[in-house]
Amino acid sequence: MFRRFAEFNDICQINVRKSAEISHFVGKVFDFFLQYLYYICMKNTSELMRMLKSSPEKFKNETVSDETKDASFSNYLREAMDSRGLTAGEMIQRAYVSKTYMYQFLSGERLPGKNTAIRLSLAMKLSTDDTQRLLTLAEKPQLYPKVRRDAAILYCIRKAMSLDDANAWLISIDEEPLIPPQD
Repeated sequence: MFRRFAEFNDICQINVRKSAEISHFVGKVFDFFLQYLYYICMKNTSELMRMLKSSPEKFKNETVSDETKDASFSNYLREAMDSRGLTAGEMIQRAYVSKTYMYQFLSGERLPGKNTAIRLSLAMKLSTDDTQRLLTLAEKPQLYPKVRRDAAILYCIRKAMSLDDANAWLISIDEEPLIPPQD
């Protein structure tokens, strides 16, 4: 009986050591995955593809840059507006956003909903990649081409449609419009 107990104890000791090693390994993998996910979310697709094509090793060893750490919706929105020569007043008119909301977005006090972020993107005529980044920084899900409405919005972005044209397109294909109907 003592011999069976000793064998059982040895097996348990081995399992405890293996369990600790596995936990440590899983923890390291999870930490790496979270860092990788954060890194991916802060880079747009074009930047990532360039890095992968130029040097997969460089991509593997790349760390999060200071520019990425400071990324915020309000900073990104301001930069996009500045690069297109748009003022807050013009954005309010083009994106059908209230003055209060627009200034809250610009100050970082508030994040827009998904439809509002898309309206801002269409008003600035952002590219698909820039729109996806804007949505990520707004902490909203990106547009997914397998979802019919998202695919229609991506089509509108690629065709550089105005917000009004995109809204009309969505209504014509029986999808939820970006601009809520007026009562």
